Amino acid sequence: MKQVSQKQIQANKNNAKLGGVKTQQGKEATRFNALQHGILRTSISEYEKFDYESLFDSLKQDFTPQNTLEEILVERIAISYVKLLRVSKAEVEFIKETMSPNNSILFPEHTYESELSVNGFEKLANIYARYETSVENRFYKAINKLIDLRKFGNGKESI
Repeated sequence: MKQVSQKQIQANKNNAKLGGVKTQQGKEATRFNALQHGILRTSISEYEKFDYESLFDSLKQDFTPQNTLEEILVERIAISYVKLLRVSKAEVEFIKETMSPNNSILFPEHTYESELSVNGFEKLANIYARYETSVENRFYKAINKLIDLRKFGNGKESI
């Protein structure tokens, strides 16, 4: 590893005191650098990507984020909503499969014998309910934080 000179260390310290980007053009160019890699988006599957991107674009138009923090909150709202859709779809599929009637009047040849006991069904239903509650809490928390940030940013008292 290369040894750094005292002169270079002092120059780095002096440069650090100067702060970041100063011009409005520079600020506009760098304002969303923290989101460049979309770390929060890694929890969205390829299957959900289109829904997420459409929702995120729509929310960005609705909220017009003014800084990185607002952009992160808008992203969090979009991700949480996609996860709510995910849990709803999974719950519907689970219920269809486990609650399918054993004898269909319209299609008697299509019968299904559930492999889950009532106890197993209740356990899975509770898991879905807890997951949904957890995601909803994050969804509404992000919305409220964004609203609070907007109030604070406009000189109004934050809740």
